[in-house]
Formats: sequence, structure tokens, C-alpha cells
Amino acid sequence: MYSRQSRRRVARRDHHGSSLRGLSWTNRLKDISLTASAGEIVGLGGLDGQGQRELLLALFGALSGLTGEIRIEGRPSPSAARGRRKASEWGWR
Repeated sequence: MYSRQSRRRVARRDHHGSSLRGLSWTNRLKDISLTASAGEIVGLGGLDGQGQRELLLALFGALSGLTGEIRIEGRPSPSAARGRRKASEWGWR
């Protein structure tokens, strides 16, 4: 993973960032944790088959059976709220 602070100012509702804690899914994702501060740009890379697709699907709420915690703008985002997560700050605008 690679991250850097954005120089561009973006309008925000608050100053909380987003985070993953102990995110796991079947045998593909195991105990993934990361924190992105408000305004921070995070990239995801790796070799083919290393779980990038599954991680993005998990962030968008497209995988069932996830364990762990996803927080968007400091608020918990339960995996049951798939539609809301797809339309949230992680999604395209």
C-alpha cells in the first residue's frame, strides 16, 4: 500500500478519517487493518491474485460473511448496510 497527503483542499463534513480493523473474509482476506486520515489518498497494489479485488468488494459491501470493523468518517459501517456503504464516501460520486 502507498499513501500520501493530498495538497488539494476538499470540502468535508467533519475531520474524521476512515479505517478498517481486523477485516477478514473466508481464506482470502485475513486480519486487514488500515487507517486513512481525512484528505489522505491511499493506493492499493500487488501481484495478481493477492486479494485486491476482494478488499475493494469488501469496502463496497459486496461480500457477505465479513468479520471486522469498517468505519467511514469515524462512524461504524455494518456489513448489513451494503446499499448505504456503496453510496457512501468510499463509492464513486
